[in-house]
Amino acid sequence: MEEQLNDIPFILSTLYEELTSLRNQFSSVAKEKKTLLKELASKDRLLGLKDQEIKRLTSENLKLQKKLSSFELPVKNSCNSSIPASKNPIARAQILRTRSLRRKSDLPTGGQPGHEGHTLEYCPDPDVIQTHVCEYCRHCGGSLSGVPSRVEGTRQVIDLPTIAPLVTEHRICSRECTCGHINKADFPVDVRSRISYGPRIQAFISYTNTVQCIP
Repeated sequence: MEEQLNDIPFILSTLYEELTSLRNQFSSVAKEKKTLLKELASKDRLLGLKDQEIKRLTSENLKLQKKLSSFELPVKNSCNSSIPASKNPIARAQILRTRSLRRKSDLPTGGQPGHEGHTLEYCPDPDVIQTHVCEYCRHCGGSLSGVPSRVEGTRQVIDLPTIAPLVTEHRICSRECTCGHINKADFPVDVRSRISYGPRIQAFISYTNTVQCIP
């Protein structure tokens, strides 16, 4: 009985050491758990960012594919085919070149108050004057051939002159020297054939064909 009582302090000491060891292990496990939870939260945030990046890239990829498909097989409309403008699709994402990009406003259409107006200027010295007179009376039908006339009103029309071709003929001549040698002139460098277009009309043809798309 005395031996058992003497073993109690030893047993308590042993139990206390084991309990301390278990507490240390628990504390270590708790710290490790806390560290793992932090790492897990960090990985969750990274996965969320990656998901957002994947969604963004997927959306951008779809937009690029749609844009590429419009170049490969564009939707037929009045701009790229013989379809009339009235047959254009209503729900079109593409803005027609003929559609105004200006936003609507509450102001009335036309010139605004205080705006300085502009109009065509009247020419005091016109190039061509056409006089219109009545040859017969509109009341009795009598002839007005010998009756003098007076100007009652004038109107002017501004127009472009008719474009007419300007043909330039290049002639080369020869001269005989006192030594007997015949000197024959040369054609200009840009005149290479019997008949050809000049530089201005070539530039005009290139402009209308390339820029204005006129065949």
